[in-house]
Amino acid sequence: MTAAKNMSAQTLNDNLETFSLLWLDAEVNTTEDNRRAQKRLRSSINHLKIFHNQNECQQYIMSCSEQDRIVLIISGRLSKELIPQIHHLRQLSAVYIYCWDKRAYKDWAKQYSKIKGVVVQLDDLIQQIQTDYRDLLIQDEPMCISFYNVSSNADKSTTDLNGQFIHYLLLIDVLIRMKPNDADRKKLIQLCKEEYAGNEPHLAVVREFECDYKPRKAIWWYTRDAFLYSMLNKALRIQNTELLLLFRFVIHDIYQELQRNQCQHPVRAFRYQAMPADELRTLKKSIGQFISINSFFSTSSDRDVALKFSNHSTISDDFQRVLFIIEADPRVVKSKPFADISSLSYFSQESEILFMVG
Repeated sequence: MTAAKNMSAQTLNDNLETFSLLWLDAEVNTTEDNRRAQKRLRSSINHLKIFHNQNECQQYIMSCSEQDRIVLIISGRLSKELIPQIHHLRQLSAVYIYCWDKRAYKDWAKQYSKIKGVVVQLDDLIQQIQTDYRDLLIQDEPMCISFYNVSSNADKSTTDLNGQFIHYLLLIDVLIRMKPNDADRKKLIQLCKEEYAGNEPHLAVVREFECDYKPRKAIWWYTRDAFLYSMLNKALRIQNTELLLLFRFVIHDIYQELQRNQCQHPVRAFRYQAMPADELRTLKKSIGQFISINSFFSTSSDRDVALKFSNHSTISDDFQRVLFIIEADPRVVKSKPFADISSLSYFSQESEILFMVG
């Protein structure tokens, strides 16, 4: 086993991305159609785990962090036993019931907002997951926010949080300033090849990145619907220092591109986010404090673009729909660049304004 793979296993709980796909069914590996379906599903969500035992699946889900996101395929028979026990978990993002008799579960499923479909045909299951996943990346990917309390009466716990806030900003600053080296780039690419082994669509993109990546196309690569976005933002959110060191050439290059294209006039930007109610309460209590977004912050200059995902999304009871309205003035914000990346992005039609991490 290579050093790169050792690093990933030890620090990332065996998944480099935020989303995992779990398939719970006693007969999941009994047909060739199901085995082919697993390969097709990995083209969207790479990390696929198969379970035959309900208890093992439940224990795995409960062991995952609230920063993880799980998409679950489950048989009809097991769904009525397991879903009531796990539906409240923040890490559970979406559930698909794959069964023989849709009528037996359709009405029952309506009481659970995370059940996105009751499906009989395997092709329909794959297509719905692939379509929904693009929305989940925007609606349900966790947004990690740090706060700095400026109160002089801060207690020890607040002081500790302030220390974490400063530590993270210093980490990002160090990553930007460190000189990248070719050895780390090669190690990152090798790690990706091992992570996506057997997933040819993703491996093809990794090989393309290996051959064609250039610093002036860092944002183009970051905004592409591929491994770089998923891996980098998870590493930033969980502050995986080892992996961030391998990614520092990308972080540095994105920073440089944002600086070169820094907005020269004040802008108003919008971002829709489904947020846990407790996190929203914390955010409201932090008015007047410093906050830091611990990943690259994607927004749109077009309010309608930001809201389009809220119109047809369903969220669980402990989440609330939030529209962030950001008034950004380059004359005030000096250290963290932000730019309209329409001409730099892989998707040029989204009126995207990207803010530097931190």
